[in-house]
Amino acid sequence: ADGNTELKVEEAAVVDATAEANEWTVDAGNNAEWDTPAQDGAADPAPAAEGDKADGRPRREKEPEEEDNTLTLDQYLAQQKEKESIVPKLETTRQANEGADSNIWKDAVPLSKADEDSYFVGKTKTVPKARAKKEEKQFIEIDARFERPDRGGR
Repeated sequence: ADGNTELKVEEAAVVDATAEANEWTVDAGNNAEWDTPAQDGAADPAPAAEGDKADGRPRREKEPEEEDNTLTLDQYLAQQKEKESIVPKLETTRQANEGADSNIWKDAVPLSKADEDSYFVGKTKTVPKARAKKEEKQFIEIDARFERPDRGGR
């Protein structure tokens, strides 16, 4: 029984390998057959050539290639000039307080501090407390006797 399942797996692998090999050799203009769904009851004489695997799953589609978006330096500089022409440039920028009313600050009073000698006093260092000397360790003698546990009745 195990030999038959291995044989089926090997045959399916061969069909998959031929389908993948054909994927790179099939003409790209012949995609009309792939886009149409399979009809019920229609027998496929060669499923590997059509793009279907032996177990009925459709073959993986090729990933579309990305566009080549590399530019030469001249092309890039031309693009930058086009972008600059689209965005209008500002000739002059607004200076600080330009157009502001000068009467805004007429009632303002400058801030002055009365106590210039006030400052925060730091904490004084505290002398570390003297530690009491450790007494010697006390050793206790015990008479430890252990009996072997019973092994059970054999």
